[in-house]
Amino acid sequence: MNVTLRPVSADDFDFLWAWQHATPDAAWKLWDGPYFEAPVNPSREEFDQRQRAGLGSHDRRIIEVDGEPVGFVSRFEEEPAGGGWWELGIVVFDPRWWGRGIGRAALTQWLDLIFDETDAHVVTLQTWSGNERMIASARRCGFVECGRIPEARSWNGRRWDSVKMCALRPHPSLWECRRDTQLPDDVARLLATVPEWFGLEEANQEYIDAARHMETWSVRDEHGRVIGVTLVDRDFPVSADIHFMVVDRAWHGRGVGSAMLRAVASASRVDGVRLLQVKTLGPSHPDTGYAHTRHFYEKCGFLPLEETDLWGDDNPCLFMVMPL
Repeated sequence: MNVTLRPVSADDFDFLWAWQHATPDAAWKLWDGPYFEAPVNPSREEFDQRQRAGLGSHDRRIIEVDGEPVGFVSRFEEEPAGGGWWELGIVVFDPRWWGRGIGRAALTQWLDLIFDETDAHVVTLQTWSGNERMIASARRCGFVECGRIPEARSWNGRRWDSVKMCALRPHPSLWECRRDTQLPDDVARLLATVPEWFGLEEANQEYIDAARHMETWSVRDEHGRVIGVTLVDRDFPVSADIHFMVVDRAWHGRGVGSAMLRAVASASRVDGVRLLQVKTLGPSHPDTGYAHTRHFYEKCGFLPLEETDLWGDDNPCLFMVMPL
């Protein structure tokens, strides 16, 4: 599935009207703030007039899956203007599309666009404790819970928490990832710092050999020393493979890996790539270190696709993909 965001056009008015007003018992309304009193439906003429007034706005986009509209995203700036605080909204209307990673892919793209197109320093979203899917999806996109008001919402005979989640702009000056020359010696040095992830001598030698010819991206510290390397393989114009990534153990947890993935994804989009792939140890293996690795990739926007025996029965291989 190819999940994309595009501007709202007049051709979308029928789609939006059908889901927002012509389907009163739509399932999405049970999750999108059901504790609020349902607004009075406008006439179709009033609806179209309001939609036409918003054409050309960059603050709303249609979510498409393989060219079919399935929902929309929105954003607005909290007062005072220029304060760097933006709030977003997202809805996927049809339940047939729920649970398939579409909302997460759209949310990841929308968050990136907000940071690219605005001065946002922090982006928030509002939900409620009953919408566990929304909370889990937001967390995988890098949001963290930043506020919770216990039992603030009343709906369906129960009290629910009001939940605020936020994502901060990645620090622009913290790490700069660039396309680099081949760095086999640095790869060998970095591999030696993380033997629990890269403990097979034969496999490590293959990575070092690949670093002699493969597309290379790196992050360097303030002294110019390489602290992270990513190797990228491109077999087809529309897809790319994160063949290898390593970060010096001393710099783990400081955003080096995320900076490399953002740089590769950004450059790949410019080149017309539509899908990034990475392979890692699958969840059927109990290794806790690789459980953290999978969580890292999920947080960066990758989705688990398939676990195979590509690396043998003892090392299940998980294919993960990120639509661009």
